Amino acid sequence: MDTSSMTEDQAREAVSRMFEEMGKTLNGIGDYPESEYETDSEDDSKKGAPARINTSSSTATGEAAGEGGEPKKKKKKKKKKKSNKPDLEDLLDNVEPADKEEAYDINKSVAERVEIAITTFRKNRKFSNERAQIFSVYLDYGGIKTGPKSFQGGAVMDEEDGDPDYEAMKAGIDRVDEPEEGEEVDFTNVVTTFLSEHFLKNTGWIDMVYYKDTPLVVAAMLNYFLVRNVLPEYEQDIRSALAIAKKAQIELPLCKIISTGLPSRYDKACSLLYGGEFYGFLDDSWQDKQVLIDALGMDFPMAKRIVQSLIGPDTDLNSLTVGPREYMCLEVISVNMPQPADDAADEVDSPTESPADEDPELVAMVDKMLLGESQSQDGPSLETLSKNQIEPATDEVIIPISMFADVTFAELDPDLPRDQQKPISQRRKVHVYFDPAIASRILLEMRVDAYVYTLSNGMSYLQQAAVYPTFYLEREEVEVPWDEWEEED
Repeated sequence: MDTSSMTEDQAREAVSRMFEEMGKTLNGIGDYPESEYETDSEDDSKKGAPARINTSSSTATGEAAGEGGEPKKKKKKKKKKKSNKPDLEDLLDNVEPADKEEAYDINKSVAERVEIAITTFRKNRKFSNERAQIFSVYLDYGGIKTGPKSFQGGAVMDEEDGDPDYEAMKAGIDRVDEPEEGEEVDFTNVVTTFLSEHFLKNTGWIDMVYYKDTPLVVAAMLNYFLVRNVLPEYEQDIRSALAIAKKAQIELPLCKIISTGLPSRYDKACSLLYGGEFYGFLDDSWQDKQVLIDALGMDFPMAKRIVQSLIGPDTDLNSLTVGPREYMCLEVISVNMPQPADDAADEVDSPTESPADEDPELVAMVDKMLLGESQSQDGPSLETLSKNQIEPATDEVIIPISMFADVTFAELDPDLPRDQQKPISQRRKVHVYFDPAIASRILLEMRVDAYVYTLSNGMSYLQQAAVYPTFYLEREEVEVPWDEWEEED
């Protein structure tokens, strides 16, 4: 390039074009606007985005400056708006404004309204990973199929975009089938069986978060149906189902706490001495004896002292025998909590721990349920009882044997609903002793299924016990006669 005959302005323009061409070559950008390849944030270079080479000449004024010589303003990255989706707890407390979403068209079928309601409920609420899993399992249990774009029903393709029902259906992943002829819609039965038998026997969920959040998710959805008037023709049924879900918010965590505390020290002592899953446990010659004692939480002398304190000093431990074990369904009919003993002559050195999943909020809920709204502020609560009377502040706790709670069960016929059971006076009774920290969480009418061992003096103890809420209900299996089976194609 011959620059000898160029004016100063021509030389500057030539240099500017040269630098511009070099920049395009080095960055591989081609002839297209810079806005199409500029990064959205400064962090992109850290994520592997190629670095841009600045080849702009300090003398080039036409490209680097706008009119009047002022530099061009950089484009600002738009910040995403924070999600204002309400929590499920807000819906239960009716914090959410009722007019936030469109009302549901009662002219649509039940299946269509349920589809739209579930899709909108899921879309407009916050869900943790656990709650999202719970919600999907509940929908599947209730017969609502989930899958991408698997909606069905009343939204036809000629409806206009923007219609709330159509948009919810288009974005939905839930499909609800219309009830078949003779099939009843029963929210109460579905909720009751899901929160009792299915949750405790089939889901495999063992963490306390599931025991707390499962009834909350179900209750939030049912309350949404009521607030939005989704199914006015089933309002009473939905209210009954919601009452069960609210009861489950208290009882399921209690079932978890009770189950964690079983078998009790009394059950272990009887099993060690007379028979059961711990019989012969300390006789294992392949294990260190102290390791076995620590695992069980007691040795033979402690087991004998526990049982002796309950049968009385005049009864010979060796004179007791145990009958064959029986698998029984039991219903709690009384819980006699111990009174603080003035005479601590009979004592057992035993570490007694409060259940690991203790929750002050749960304790307050149980207090309210058991003691009522008018509970005196000065009166003892379950929390006070467990902290002051059951858990002295030492690691090695000395607890009088008289502190055991006496829990009485009545036998249940598993094939009959509760309202068809024989009167309690005509049913067999089973007396079992529990640690107070566990007994204080037991509610009347809770169900316990366990292997029962009965001693010759009438005392019983439990092994492999499963604890269920007061509203426990098993799902009825519909039996189809073999001659009505249809072979699948």
